[in-house]
Amino acid sequence: MDIDFFISKLDLEPVSDIHFIPQKDEVLVRYRMPGGLKDELPLSRDDYGVLLQRVKLRAGLNISEKRLPQDGIIDDSGGRQLRVSTLKGIYGEALTIRLFSNHSLSLPELGFSKEQLNLLMERIENGFSLFVVSGETGSGKSTTLKALVRFLIEKGHKVVSIEDPVEISIPGTLEVSLNEGIGLDYERAIFASLRQDPDYIAIGEIRGRSTCEQCLRAALSGHPVITTLHSGDYDLTRMRLASLTAMPEFVDSVLSVVIHQKLVAGQGGERKLLAQVFEKRGREVVEL
Repeated sequence: MDIDFFISKLDLEPVSDIHFIPQKDEVLVRYRMPGGLKDELPLSRDDYGVLLQRVKLRAGLNISEKRLPQDGIIDDSGGRQLRVSTLKGIYGEALTIRLFSNHSLSLPELGFSKEQLNLLMERIENGFSLFVVSGETGSGKSTTLKALVRFLIEKGHKVVSIEDPVEISIPGTLEVSLNEGIGLDYERAIFASLRQDPDYIAIGEIRGRSTCEQCLRAALSGHPVITTLHSGDYDLTRMRLASLTAMPEFVDSVLSVVIHQKLVAGQGGERKLLAQVFEKRGREVVEL
């Protein structure tokens, strides 16, 4: 069995992720769709073992490494890129495949209201320190981040974008793909980016204390930072950031705009953006 059989589902339904979850006697197969996970027929453990090896080869992963997590990218026959992630559980290595498009959407294409769009286009260029896109896994955070970067590039700004890995390339951006194997992690990349004379720094995701504190330091030094966070609205995002740093008092000083978003199923089954945009004005937080 080949992975292309499962990837073909991406052309038929609004699927964002494919999950393979090993159990004691079988391997569950699930598709992430608007509204939740959809179960498919499970695989035998033998068939899954063959499938996993083929995926690892195509993604450039170490096929002999079965204990540690690995990440890679597959280019499928349709010109799309698929992010591959493995993680060992008690019954073997789980596999998650995420689709992302090589085409970056513009801000007007994302589905924001006119008022939200006008605010975003104004604030992203004028007067913010830390700009956070929040939401659950699969809510389109990276797509929105890339649209913001694309807008800034088209306005003539220099943007350093740091990701793990780079998912969608934006022409004109200095894009850095992390490589922890050689010591290039978020902390080191963010520190080095400050010396590249950026107008803006885009961070793929705040994952932990080190990344959070580097983002805060960059914002405090006068370098506007755009990033994503697995979180909720403005207050939840502020609390989440404060919990990830030894200097929580600085979060209120730099957190300027929060976009909290999720994707829901439209009437025709397509994915539709629902977004809340929060802006800090003085001591008040205003929702549009």
